[in-house]
Amino acid sequence: MSSPQPVPSILKTKKASPPSNGSKATTSPAKVDDSDPSRSNGQAVVVDGDVKAIPPAKKRVSFHVTVREHSRLHPKPLESGSNALAELADGTLLIKLRNKKLYERFYYYDPELEAISWFSKKNKGNVKSISIRSVLSIRPGKVGKEFKSMDTSEFKEWCCFTVSHRDGGLDLVAADEDTRDLWIVGIRYALKKTHGRLATVRQRRRDWVEAVFTKHDLGKKGKLTLEEAQAAMRELLPDMQSFFLKRKLNYLQEKFGDDGGSGVHALVPLSDFQSEFTSLATRRELFTLFQQYSSDTEGLSVHDLKILLEAEQQALGVSAGRCKALINQYEPVPYNRETNALGLDGLTALMKGEYTLARATISRNQDMNQPLRSYFIKSSHNSYLDGNQLKSHCTPEAVKNALVQGARLIEVDIWPGAEAGSEEPMVVYHGHTKTRPCSVQSVFDVIKEHAFTASEFPLIVLVEMHLSTADAQVALAALIAQTLGDALLRPTDPLVRKHETMLPSPNQLKRRILLCSQRAPFLSIDEGVGAEVVLHDEYAFYAEIKKKNKKKTKRAMPKSSSSPVLLAPEWSTIVALNHAPLGTDFAEALAMPDPWTLLSLSESSVIRAHDEGHLDDLLQLTQQQLVRVYPGPPRVESTNFIPTAFWTVGINCCSLNFQTHDHGYQVATGRFFTNGNCGYVRKPLFLIDEESSYSPVVRHHADGARSFPSAPRHVRVTVCSAQQLRHADLSEEEEAMDDDHQVIDPYVHVQMLGVTADEASYTTRALDNCDFNAYWNEHCSFVVLCPPLAMVQLLVLDDDIVHENFLGQAVLPFSALSTGYWHVQLCDRLGVAIPGSYLFIKLEVGDFDSDAATDMAAQQQQQQHDDMDAEQPRPQEALAHQNMRRVSFNEAVKMEAAELNLAGDPKVDGLFQQCNDVVERVRAHETAISAAQAEFMTALDCETSATIPEAVGVLTERLAGHPYQVEAEGEGISLTLEEPDSASGGLGRSLESLQLLSRAYTELLSASEDLARQIATKEEELQEMERNMQGHVDLGLLSLIRNNCAIFRSLPTRLTTLLANAEDELFSLKTAFLRRHRASIVPAVDMV
Repeated sequence: MSSPQPVPSILKTKKASPPSNGSKATTSPAKVDDSDPSRSNGQAVVVDGDVKAIPPAKKRVSFHVTVREHSRLHPKPLESGSNALAELADGTLLIKLRNKKLYERFYYYDPELEAISWFSKKNKGNVKSISIRSVLSIRPGKVGKEFKSMDTSEFKEWCCFTVSHRDGGLDLVAADEDTRDLWIVGIRYALKKTHGRLATVRQRRRDWVEAVFTKHDLGKKGKLTLEEAQAAMRELLPDMQSFFLKRKLNYLQEKFGDDGGSGVHALVPLSDFQSEFTSLATRRELFTLFQQYSSDTEGLSVHDLKILLEAEQQALGVSAGRCKALINQYEPVPYNRETNALGLDGLTALMKGEYTLARATISRNQDMNQPLRSYFIKSSHNSYLDGNQLKSHCTPEAVKNALVQGARLIEVDIWPGAEAGSEEPMVVYHGHTKTRPCSVQSVFDVIKEHAFTASEFPLIVLVEMHLSTADAQVALAALIAQTLGDALLRPTDPLVRKHETMLPSPNQLKRRILLCSQRAPFLSIDEGVGAEVVLHDEYAFYAEIKKKNKKKTKRAMPKSSSSPVLLAPEWSTIVALNHAPLGTDFAEALAMPDPWTLLSLSESSVIRAHDEGHLDDLLQLTQQQLVRVYPGPPRVESTNFIPTAFWTVGINCCSLNFQTHDHGYQVATGRFFTNGNCGYVRKPLFLIDEESSYSPVVRHHADGARSFPSAPRHVRVTVCSAQQLRHADLSEEEEAMDDDHQVIDPYVHVQMLGVTADEASYTTRALDNCDFNAYWNEHCSFVVLCPPLAMVQLLVLDDDIVHENFLGQAVLPFSALSTGYWHVQLCDRLGVAIPGSYLFIKLEVGDFDSDAATDMAAQQQQQQHDDMDAEQPRPQEALAHQNMRRVSFNEAVKMEAAELNLAGDPKVDGLFQQCNDVVERVRAHETAISAAQAEFMTALDCETSATIPEAVGVLTERLAGHPYQVEAEGEGISLTLEEPDSASGGLGRSLESLQLLSRAYTELLSASEDLARQIATKEEELQEMERNMQGHVDLGLLSLIRNNCAIFRSLPTRLTTLLANAEDELFSLKTAFLRRHRASIVPAVDMV
């Protein structure tokens, strides 16, 4: 027998990773300490990334991971049992359980003896072996007698396995799940090989592939052209996208040659075709699952499949007939189908066909017979805009897009044509801006055509009507009534009068359109009289920017009229829902609730209600009538808030900019993923019931366990793998032309969304150059106190920040999650499925208990330890950095300015508030720069997406014939006219806006050093607090502190991005004027 390999650096723990110098990661031998007979329970073992205590014993045993940086290398392919057996020949460290004691042993497979061999660290010469021929079975989990005879709760189930042989058994614990799986796959392969069952297992698959190969070998030459190989591979792998197929086969073309690019001489032999198919079709995690459940047959028998589905997918009571039907449906190998056996390719097809989480698979399953106020409603803001809030176009196409995307509340603003510079009497237009108007008729034609394209449930059309004359109002009422016809619900309809004290249900209002606007009361409508109202204007963006800039110009801005306007009786007769603004004083609305009034407030008003302690009042208000929240005025670029927090206080309608597919939009899409994407999702009962004890202000788990009416849950997420990843925003042709975009370093960000106490996240390691079958096998756990409001976002990103790093995302309601393996369909930012692109995960969902809390605490502690010891950090937090390129501020300000959550404990809240003060300083600079740049572009009549050089070009044209000087102003510049009296007001305003923009940049640069110092200081204090809190009994407070630390850790990157953009933009500003004006800067400005 060959001598065993030396012990040092042999444990290949998958959780470990190579140091930055490129050497391979290793794990030192397990520590054994016989010197302390009175040892306590304090010793720990690192198992599957968790730190757990070992029960008292005579020996001290632990796996000691010396390098904790997570590997960026993709694991070796596990395409066959032979691969696993080859790895086992190198050996691993395992913990052996015997006579209620723990022993560290080095185990390996000896190919010469065909045996499992092992020895101890102290006695390497005493090698013991078990012949493979004597092995009866190898089973995962705690199934052996030693596991049952002692307390092994500190060991993870998925790290344990038992080898049964004729003379007894070995009960073993591996360092992680991958190592355990390696032993199971390898030894089962050895068993089949030894007992002569292996040939048919592999041969059936090879025969099937050869049959397809021969079918496409049209020339009967024993080789395929590239075109033939592509057709054959497409038949074998129908889900493989053409982009990947062409790229993979191009490698074969390079291998076999291609004369003149014709492909004629690139002939692929059967052996290479078989090898390429095996590489593409075999997924490590499914191969492992297949090996674990296959018995001594030539695949998964009906009985094997039944056990797999019951154990892994919780498909209790699945019949043998159902299993046979699944095999017949998904098994591609004809002989396997005839013998009722499921091969590896059949299992892969079954898991994708039966267990995929995708929007199209979630049917409508909620009660639709409750009043409208009992539902969350998918809502669109300024639905007619196709871009930003200042200078984009108002188009019927934008309204159509919102309706097709499932919006059940859309918004239309109607103004006199003269306000928008139009000759039409009335137009759809965003008041006080330079948006381009469109006709009212075209918008309502689109509404009539597409109102029920995505859903048959009622559509609410919120009309902000700014027509002050009776004739105009009557004309508008006639146009709407004639266009919408019988679908329009009028206030005189019997259905309305029957439900004056309670809104009808979605079922009662199917295929009806409810106009929502300011109108007269029902009594006045009956009497045929009008009503005096002050026309409400939610957005005067132009005026808001002027206010933020704190300056005056000669060009007066129109403002909302504060004078009462008399509404024509004809207008009120078509308006079913009254519309009213709502500030932060909810007393009047609570005192006189009106179910037929929609109350609207801005996101800033909700934030003020939170700060002033009025959230419980707002919740009570949402239990009485419909409430809507819309984006605040600073969102001139049509960014979206994240609606989760607003849902937690019961707000029905979170109106979002559907033209911007950012994080907020994606979360909203996920919320309405459930209930068939019909645009209505029923609120949890505790948001509807006025007697509920629920409070939206709960901060952490300690309070939440007492405050949330719903039972808490625990979920463990295993991010297994991903298939066919590509840049979602590029077409296949664009990606094929760009070599840089073909190199993907993917990682996954898992975030739990919901009430504050439930918000948490986890980020996997990044894998280098891996797109087709990326494999992580990383675990994370979450305690969810309020499951009805919780959602999980899975975001797949590229760690290479040279280009766009978004690869795909999915947002799933917690209610859609159940235990088992799942393929999650990845979508683009719009929520449209990316063909062939999936994330494969394993979910374990159960009731919350103390063990779940212990697991989560151990995971958090180990994660912190890994991050502190790693030589290189994990990828950047995903949510704030979906695009890390140096972009204009119009893109940079889209990052959410998250604040640290307060715990209600003065011992920690003091530091949290100090950190929030620093966050606010950074946010103030972001806002100032955004507002200054918007004003600069607006003053020059440029699109807000224009570059600085383009804007300067416009300014140069305006300056023609006007002598001026370019002067230094600190690090910035300003332009001064030599003859200011000769300039028009518009030119003067343009120069003032340039000076304001320059000043915003320079103020940031001046404050950057102090900001960086404050951030570093507070980050150290937060880390110290986090270290001191480890082991604290209040798990909720510990979780809150960790979340706050994660939030604050993103601030340095935000500041760095902000500074980089400021320096770039200021540099562009200076160089542009030097180049365009050939002017000398007085005094000279440092251009470095």
